[in-house]
Amino acid sequence: MERLLQVCSEKLKLLIIPNNEKTMNIKTRRTLFFASLLIFLTASPIIIMYSLGYKLDTKTLKLQKTGGMFIDLDYNQYKITLNGKIKKEVNKTLFTQRGALIPNLMPRNYKVVIEKEGYIPWGKTLKIKSGLVTEIKNAILIKKDLKPIEIDEDVIDLITSETEKNIGYITKNSIIIFDVKNQKKKSIKISEDNKLKLIGFSSDENDIFLENNTKIFKTDFKENKLINLKKPKTEKYLKILPSQKDKDTLYALSDKSILYEIGFKKEVKIKEILQKINNFYATKNDLVYLTQEPANFYKKNIESEKITQITFNPVKDTNINSEIITRFGDPIAIIDKNKNLLLFDYTSEKFKKLAEGVLDAKISKDSSKLLYRKEREIYVYYLEKSYPGKKSGEIDLLGRFGSKIKEASWFSYNNHHIFFNIEDNLKIIELDGRDKRNSYNIIKGIIKYSYNNIDKSVYTIKNNKLEKITIIEEK
Repeated sequence: MERLLQVCSEKLKLLIIPNNEKTMNIKTRRTLFFASLLIFLTASPIIIMYSLGYKLDTKTLKLQKTGGMFIDLDYNQYKITLNGKIKKEVNKTLFTQRGALIPNLMPRNYKVVIEKEGYIPWGKTLKIKSGLVTEIKNAILIKKDLKPIEIDEDVIDLITSETEKNIGYITKNSIIIFDVKNQKKKSIKISEDNKLKLIGFSSDENDIFLENNTKIFKTDFKENKLINLKKPKTEKYLKILPSQKDKDTLYALSDKSILYEIGFKKEVKIKEILQKINNFYATKNDLVYLTQEPANFYKKNIESEKITQITFNPVKDTNINSEIITRFGDPIAIIDKNKNLLLFDYTSEKFKKLAEGVLDAKISKDSSKLLYRKEREIYVYYLEKSYPGKKSGEIDLLGRFGSKIKEASWFSYNNHHIFFNIEDNLKIIELDGRDKRNSYNIIKGIIKYSYNNIDKSVYTIKNNKLEKITIIEEK
């Protein structure tokens, strides 16, 4: 196109510029003028069509409005190929942090491959549409050789704090808090026959609550000791949760449907606060609880003790084992004792059945999606239009497997991937359902895992060793 314009320009020059100091006659000038005009009139529509995004399709010999593709991944360097041909090599710097736009693509399917040295290629066949830009923004690249780093040995169990700043775990003879950012440990020695179980972190995340068959414990890392409280012999605590407001307080629901407040301040105290309670959870400001029949949700403000009813249509078939899923502090879903996932409908103000045979459910970090797991299937329910091409209320089946899925959770780095444990093998799968979903093996032979977004790593217990594997390294 540039060459055509250059030719036109040169022809027009001949009309006004003498050649070899000889003036052209009128006939020659007219011939050149009309020839140039013809070229201009012929070229103008082509130039206009080109500027509007039209190209000649060499396969159909028709003018087609082109589309484009935009790729932007969280890595500084990667290579993009379309149908086996290199189209872009991205090299981000401090001053150029944009991804790659590949314009003027004919509307058809393209095999897209994104490669980075030392990483497993990401690939997918995507359709380019006329006048539209197809985006790839949430893909991740996994290293070919993921090498775990050992943190500790003889590890029994682990938990992660709410802010993910700390990881708490038990070994045969210690209770340990591991500072994720600084990669440092602090520990308290315990006897090897303790049979302790982790409850959770204190609200300041500096200490841990634990229990065994007879006692409840709170660590005191400043004094390097354990504070303990004997459990009552006349009733059993079925559910124990730390307060989200007071670092020295726990809440416990007994088999007599009584909710207690347990304080570990100067003196260990137990106080009865509610009766006829079916289930509960704690937020920073409220205790939210589900009453016995009729089963409705209420919340009790921790400071003012004011009680407010949340739901007015009773939920059926719930008990202490029913998992409550929250969104912005309010109950959004519940798994009843028959393994039905009930989702709260804001129009009717009722919990309505969304799925059957559900074992657990987790809301994404951005609160826009709900992951739920069946015995051999993983689903995502979209609570709002937050994902390209998905509407509020849509359900995606991410995978159906031949073996039982032990656990599934969000990859909270971007909320567009899911971790899952199948046959003690940790895998990750993407939400992007265009073409096939890319999935990757992370590590085999694990007992438990927890992803931490601070250092972009998965912490696992494997062969009684606590190990970490960094998922996202160099940007």
